[in-house]
Amino acid sequence: METFGARKTPEVFLLSMAGGKFTVVYSGAIDDNPQTASDVKQTFLKDAIEKLLAGQKVDVAVERVAGCTIRRK
Repeated sequence: METFGARKTPEVFLLSMAGGKFTVVYSGAIDDNPQTASDVKQTFLKDAIEKLLAGQKVDVAVERVAGCTIRRK
């Protein structure tokens, strides 16, 4: 989590490999409702994965995360 600069949990990072190097193509929230799965309207991570697998550009590269702050010593 320190490598990517995660600040809250849950915060996800989707990586893509190109030219032998990994790059972050999406970071942020999994979806728009971390509390209630049945109320999810936008699936940020799923949408980004589908775009990546289809060889398309990820539309939203960063999405705000709602969650608990990660404490570091």
